Amino acid sequence: MNIIQFMENPALCGDRFLGDSRKAMRAVLSGAFAIPMDYEHRAIFDKLAGGREPPAKRVRELYVIAGRRSSKTETAAAAAVYLGTVGAEIEGTLKKLRPGERGVISIIAVDRSQAKVALNYIRGMFEESPSLAAMVEKQTADGVELSNGVSIEVHTNSFRAVRGRTLLAAIFDE
Repeated sequence: MNIIQFMENPALCGDRFLGDSRKAMRAVLSGAFAIPMDYEHRAIFDKLAGGREPPAKRVRELYVIAGRRSSKTETAAAAAVYLGTVGAEIEGTLKKLRPGERGVISIIAVDRSQAKVALNYIRGMFEESPSLAAMVEKQTADGVELSNGVSIEVHTNSFRAVRGRTLLAAIFDE
């Protein structure tokens, strides 16, 4: 299951990522994760990427510049949940962890208020999906610890927030 299938799966994400207003973000994520696109999503991707070809393999970095109310934080939360659950299995990141080592998917927010918004989206996704909820071992003040050895954490913009952790992915929100 790729990130688009994850986001469009009602048992995992409900209907929050469906609809016309989410097509642009789905096209961008399809390109970033090298997911084949139908004609409509490819046309959107071409327009947003200035006619560049979609990447042949998953990108290491993605910059999304989007306006207010474009669901950037909610999409970042969904990407973090995907990468910490289904994506961790598919992409083989769990095999890179040593016994006892915890991998971290980190969302870095600009301030405490924005960090709280991201954390609430993450918690909401786990609470709404019985499949995802079954993976939760512990909820902490900063995130969620999962049974697969991955933690999804939200921090404010500080170099101290990510020191000493095994980062599997870092998502910067604004």
